[in-house]
Amino acid sequence: DNDKSRAHALAAKIASDFGEKPEEFEGYALVGDPSSIAERIAQYTALGVRHHVLSTFLTESKNTLLHTLRLFSEEVMQSV
Repeated sequence: DNDKSRAHALAAKIASDFGEKPEEFEGYALVGDPSSIAERIAQYTALGVRHHVLSTFLTESKNTLLHTLRLFSEEVMQSV
């Protein structure tokens, strides 16, 4: 999401649905606004990771999924 607080709120809900604490979920999931996610991917790249496999984008609805995919492709992928 473009709004970092909305992204973290959704992550907390998803974590709860999985029976996890938000901190645990955010330890392995990419959560935040596009710049935060690009920074996290850059950290992995700096550690030597050369291929990233994103298995799923967890969202609230189909419309949210399309918005998330658009943000990822236009803002995150362009900066990593």
